[in-house]
Amino acid sequence: MYDCIVPVSGGKDSHYQVIKALDYGLRPLAVTATTDDLSIIGRRNLNNISKLGVDHIEVSVNAALRRKINAYTLREVGDISWAE
Repeated sequence: MYDCIVPVSGGKDSHYQVIKALDYGLRPLAVTATTDDLSIIGRRNLNNISKLGVDHIEVSVNAALRRKINAYTLREVGDISWAE
């Protein structure tokens, strides 16, 4: 059972939010919507989230569909990450 859901990308803000939730005595579930092309550093950072002692779930979309969504949002909105 979890007390809250913390969306995490693997960056410093994600780590901070998970650590603060733990400091408050909460049991967070970390959730990531993976990107089309996660870097090696990005993968390492996400693995570090799990090492903080929380459960971590990654949700991914079909890679071909994700590329189409990224191209569309870049073309229409000017932001490749807008759909996230």
